[in-house]
Amino acid sequence: MDFDSVEDAWEFWTEFGARTGFTPRRFYSHTSRKDGLLSNAVFVCNKEGKRSEESELMMKKRERAETRTSSQVKLGIHREPTTFGKYRVYRLHLEHNHVLHTRATVHMMPSQRHITRIQANEIELADASGIQIKRSHELMSKRSGGVEGTGFIELDHKNFLRTRRQRELRYGDAGSILSYFAQKTKENPFFYYDLQLDNEEQITNIFWADAKMRIDYGLFGDVASFDTTYSTNKESRPFGVFVGLNHHRSTVIFGAAILYDETAASFEWLFQSFLNCHSQKRPKTIFTDQDPAMAKAICSVMQGTYHGLCTFHIMLNGIRHLGNLMKGGSSFLTHFQECMYNYSSEEAFENAWLSMVSKYYVQGNKWLLSIYKIKEKWASCYMKNVHSLGMRSTQLSESCNAELKRHLKSIIQCDKRVGQYDLKSFFDGDEATVSFDHVNEVLLCSCKKFEDWGFLCRHAIRVLDLNFIFKIPKKYILLRWTRDVVTHQVKDTNGCDVHEDVHLDVTKRYQHLCPKLVRLADYAAQSTKGYEFVLSQISEWMKTVEIKSEEHIPNLPTYDAAPPMCYQGKEVKGLAKKVRMNKGGKRLKPWFEKKSNKKVYENKGKQPNNLAKIGYVKHGVSFLAF
Repeated sequence: MDFDSVEDAWEFWTEFGARTGFTPRRFYSHTSRKDGLLSNAVFVCNKEGKRSEESELMMKKRERAETRTSSQVKLGIHREPTTFGKYRVYRLHLEHNHVLHTRATVHMMPSQRHITRIQANEIELADASGIQIKRSHELMSKRSGGVEGTGFIELDHKNFLRTRRQRELRYGDAGSILSYFAQKTKENPFFYYDLQLDNEEQITNIFWADAKMRIDYGLFGDVASFDTTYSTNKESRPFGVFVGLNHHRSTVIFGAAILYDETAASFEWLFQSFLNCHSQKRPKTIFTDQDPAMAKAICSVMQGTYHGLCTFHIMLNGIRHLGNLMKGGSSFLTHFQECMYNYSSEEAFENAWLSMVSKYYVQGNKWLLSIYKIKEKWASCYMKNVHSLGMRSTQLSESCNAELKRHLKSIIQCDKRVGQYDLKSFFDGDEATVSFDHVNEVLLCSCKKFEDWGFLCRHAIRVLDLNFIFKIPKKYILLRWTRDVVTHQVKDTNGCDVHEDVHLDVTKRYQHLCPKLVRLADYAAQSTKGYEFVLSQISEWMKTVEIKSEEHIPNLPTYDAAPPMCYQGKEVKGLAKKVRMNKGGKRLKPWFEKKSNKKVYENKGKQPNNLAKIGYVKHGVSFLAF
């Protein structure tokens, strides 16, 4: 036999191994010094040779079974001058001295296991979505008609992801970050990232947002929350994330950042980069914790944005500074929560606050005075005109179903006047005054539910019902609550429509063709003639598809090339090293966090009195018990 190239001979040997039941292996090859081409090559069985005597004498933790049997099976080729550069078989031995694989297990051999580019794209999508490797592999196997049709096993699936992560970290932290950002921008031009360098050209602050984050912010970015976590990486850098709520009140991410420190300068750069990413669109409301540097940056960069404080962090700080008032069955925390949530009028809040301060003798407490000065950022009575979607905390895991149920179950009693309605609920005694302009269909309710949550309250709906208006005016139906919101296009700074995945069409075509081809294989396998016909037509189909195919299948991300070590014309030397402030680089925990786990286990599930209404923190996760 003659072959046009060494690779053609290797493909033939691999196919022959699949038909026979052995795994091929390259043995050796020689290159000509005259023209630099391969002059000869030898392919063997993977059972060729035997374990060396030196390896037998080495100390081993675990003995491994012998895998080689000195098999003599081989195929040798060399280049023939008389055949115009073709390679001819000059050596052949086909007798095996070991058990061969059966047809049912051929797909398990390493030489027959391959991950295609489309399959690699699906693996990466599943990994990015948080799907476990086992579940993802089972799904791909079932869609391909079984493990035999997948082309690889679960171990290959796992090794692919591990190898990809190792390639991504080949050039160090700074090089890997720049290479990753450059590759993401190449895959989708709507991926956005920004870096801040110090005077030594080292990376200090990093911000990024993919196309999905930019689309979500364009649709649901009216209310945002920003919070930072501690000690999540080896450099002890704060990791910050911008999050919000979509039309299903599910958490969506608007952007993420890794900061050098938590100073006002770092936050100002971050917030400005956030606005640059989202076409200078400022949120109506943003919630953060009680960080003064963060508050200063928001006031400087996001003028006109309401800055609210996370109520959960306020309660934690209250326990930290006033823990002595919460021992021995004290109800101080209950009174403090009532001032935060229960009063709808400013006068009632002020009276309750003065009563609480005088009852517990805390007039001179510095923390209580400081939190009172900024009461407009956390007290409900001062937030009636704030558009918050019901958000009061940076922890968006709480549901509003109970709140909606409470506001929609009441029966309302009304006294109709000229343009004004006084409404009172039979159940909870809730009172509200609604002003209604019949001509312009303008509703103003004293409960300010529309201004806060973005949808009409039960008082306004009852007034519309009394005026025989059975359809909510369009001005009171915000786009963010409609099902058509996902069809709206979000534009970037240049006015171009942002697309979440510009290469998603390839995967969709693959998913559409795969079940059809599996059914074709199922029909063809029912008869010998059908099987032989399909098998004979596959090669012709492949050639026809290659000729008629007009679209190029995108290549997988590659990190073989040197990463771009410059940003905006400046050479990047690496990541700026952050000096750790305390041993281990961990955040100092207050007393209630240190004792929470111990007391919970000692008391068999009973929480201490001072935490029964605020919750406790376990392994970085907050458990609320309001």
